[in-house]
Amino acid sequence: MCNLYPFVATVASGASAPDCIEKIDIGGPSMIRAAAKNHADVAVVTDPSDYAPLLEALKAGAASLQFRRRLAWKAFAHCAAYDSAVADWFWADGGARAEGDDPFPPQLTVPLTLASGLRYGENPHQAAAFYTCVLVIHRAALVVGVLTRHVALPQGVVAGGARAVRRCHRQAAPRQGDVVQ
Repeated sequence: MCNLYPFVATVASGASAPDCIEKIDIGGPSMIRAAAKNHADVAVVTDPSDYAPLLEALKAGAASLQFRRRLAWKAFAHCAAYDSAVADWFWADGGARAEGDDPFPPQLTVPLTLASGLRYGENPHQAAAFYTCVLVIHRAALVVGVLTRHVALPQGVVAGGARAVRRCHRQAAPRQGDVVQ
């Protein structure tokens, strides 16, 4: 079990750049990745909701390989989201962007969390899901910028896309028409 330094909470609190840098965990992600890589012999836990299922599995004899692989997947996803938050902060607020640089980073990783399944996708026979933005403050503006700057979208789609991203940023439930096509 490993908990990372609260980098995202520190940034959200409005802390100074030195305080934010101090909350970037280095050793924790390394330990998590090492344990996840060795999931054949180790169960790595990064989500407190997995404590009880792991204890039950251990009381029953051992955690199955499939369960340990699921924990490894969660561990790598957790580290990826954490690293994304740090990278986004460095571009937006941490001083990596030089004067005159484009406000949009040259590379952007967007970690999303499943909010709900949807009745169907673009067509009734297709599956679909709604994901919410979960991490850094500047994410919605960056996503809208990427959509509107690098893809030639009709005006109605851009407006609908911006609305969808704003709702996503506020963690609001999806509404009809909140779709980026």
